[in-house]
Amino acid sequence: SRGEPDREKLALWLEDVGEESNQVVILYLGDRVAGTNQEFLRQSELVPERLAGDIYRDVALEGRRTLFDRQAFGENPYLVGYRPLLAPDGRILGVIAIPALYRQLEIERENVRTSSAIFSLFFCMIVAMVVLALVIARRIARPLRILSAGTARVAGGDLDFEIPLSSRDEFGDLLESFNRMTRELRASRDRLVRAERDAAWREMARQIAHEIKNPLTPMKLAAQNLPRSYARNPQGFSETLSEGVRMIIKQVDALSRIATEFSNFAKFPSRRLEMVPIGEIVEGALAVFCGPGGDRIGEKVKVVREIQGGGFHVRVDRDEMSRVLVNLVQNGVQAMGESGGTLRVRVGPERFGDRFRRTRYDRLEGEPAGIGADEEVAVVVVADTGAGIDPETMKKVFEPNFSTKGSGTGLGLAICRRSVTELGGLIGLRSRPGEGCEVEVVLRARADEVETQVKPRPDATTETGERPEGAPPRGTGV
Repeated sequence: SRGEPDREKLALWLEDVGEESNQVVILYLGDRVAGTNQEFLRQSELVPERLAGDIYRDVALEGRRTLFDRQAFGENPYLVGYRPLLAPDGRILGVIAIPALYRQLEIERENVRTSSAIFSLFFCMIVAMVVLALVIARRIARPLRILSAGTARVAGGDLDFEIPLSSRDEFGDLLESFNRMTRELRASRDRLVRAERDAAWREMARQIAHEIKNPLTPMKLAAQNLPRSYARNPQGFSETLSEGVRMIIKQVDALSRIATEFSNFAKFPSRRLEMVPIGEIVEGALAVFCGPGGDRIGEKVKVVREIQGGGFHVRVDRDEMSRVLVNLVQNGVQAMGESGGTLRVRVGPERFGDRFRRTRYDRLEGEPAGIGADEEVAVVVVADTGAGIDPETMKKVFEPNFSTKGSGTGLGLAICRRSVTELGGLIGLRSRPGEGCEVEVVLRARADEVETQVKPRPDATTETGERPEGAPPRGTGV
């Protein structure tokens, strides 16, 4: 009716509407509040007592079905929905307002949950893409790593290595090409090794023939001269015979020396290692030339000893190392020639790091990587005052069959290099033309790593028991 509404019925109706919609419901009759299902809001003055004019006009007068208005409580914004309350005949009885004030936090939480869900979805997608990319990259990188490792092994000299084929795709074709390349390299290496071996044998045979022919010629001439001398002068034949025999014996000795040097160079290492004082080996090598304690070799070569810490022990084969030092002393004496000079022999222990850091070699053979910087080593230096070695010759001094002398096999320094390096030591040369040459041997006190076949060796300086050519008799002191 048009009279005053029944307050009790209105309150019951608002409570029913609020329970059904689970919302706060406010009823405006005209532009004033008629009631709400939450009276404490009205008593707390949280519900506007009058309806805003524009809302009243749009909803109550113009009959707009739904209208939303953004309002604020303090700093908290919220929405209020309005719609007209219609009578059965269509008349507008009032305006119902439903504020979302108490659902705002829930809405915001829902927005946060929605945003979190969207972010989590994107994060999962990114993680999935990263994982997929890693899997794809690993599938691509793994064959490349296999190929890289195979290339490294082939570059290191392992030409027998082949990569097993695991697929028949493009990468499988690449692996097959790699394996084919290694097979071709292996075949090329084998051909090269055979060619080098054949060339080495040809060169060795030529050198042996040349060295043997030199003594045979005077032996042949001496033998041919004996019958003629006897026919010409039978009475004086004994002197001619003696001279011919001496010539033949001398050349036989030369042939024996040549055979010994070639045999020493060709044989496999068979050493009896023992801890030996390095000074004792050096003195023994010098005694071959100038007798025990002697200071001259012949008339023109002066020997200067600088032996410090001669009792320092090294693990070597005594006879083999004696031959090395005899060879180095002999080379020094021959380098000074007829003009003579000074042969200086220095021996002593030193820290390897100090020695190797301050020493500059023109030629170095051996691998220093296994020697620690703080390790104490024995250093033997044989220095002469001869003509020295020029840079071009220095490149070839350790090559077999290379010699600067008119006679000899050219195997001396090659044998020295092999003996020293196989014992885990170093051998180096320093020289300037016209200033002489220094040969330095560095030996470790511990050579346990060297693998050897223990076998007795002859006690003499050479296998024939002979002294080096050009060495004076022992004990002469000259």
